[in-house]
Amino acid sequence: MKINKLYFRLSKYGWFILMSSNIIMAQQTMSDVPYSFNGQLDMADQIIELAPLDHDALLEEDQYAEPNTPYRFGFTHEVNYNPENSGIWMETPNGGMLWKSSFKSEGAYALSFEIDDFHIPHGGELFIYTP
Repeated sequence: MKINKLYFRLSKYGWFILMSSNIIMAQQTMSDVPYSFNGQLDMADQIIELAPLDHDALLEEDQYAEPNTPYRFGFTHEVNYNPENSGIWMETPNGGMLWKSSFKSEGAYALSFEIDDFHIPHGGELFIYTP
């Protein structure tokens, strides 16, 4: 009986620690507004169009997946977009610099981004949103 109580306590505290770590590591939410929302800049777009998806071909491919494998989450487009080779740079009213880039994928249900080799300079901000 003592072992069951000990197991219950350990699992209860383990659950608490696990949940606490998720809160600590969660992304920060800010109440700032992107420049493109406040109308202070001409926000001309350079839209990067990703290759369209062939849903039928992806479903056909999924038919031949190994049994008991997880469902496909999405389709990965390997790209290398960065401030040097894409998007638009503009000066803000306070003398700062802003880089804007827009992405579109015809037929996609959602877009998600995996970013690597990433650095925001001190005082910089990142906004990712759906207009």
